[in-house]
Amino acid sequence: MSELLTVEEAAVYLHVKPGTLNNWRTSIRCCGPRYARIGKKILYDRVDLVRWVEERKKDPKEEGELRKIKKKERKGEDMRETLKLPRVRRDGGKIHSSD
Repeated sequence: MSELLTVEEAAVYLHVKPGTLNNWRTSIRCCGPRYARIGKKILYDRVDLVRWVEERKKDPKEEGELRKIKKKERKGEDMRETLKLPRVRRDGGKIHSSD
């Protein structure tokens, strides 16, 4: 049997405020953990909270590599702007300013 937690208990477990959980739950982006509505109560399954946290774990090495790649991409964009070069699609076609 899984353990169901109230919003307050789930917030303590995740080290966030109950309002943060409420915001995540009602956000259009739907970025919070899974929940169940039982009558007027909102309940979170501890297993879902653990899974949700696990899905968000990051490897610092991978994050560093990703930042390097993004930095190179931004640098390339800056260089194109400096040289006034047109942006080009991977298939070789030009991208017009209206795109």
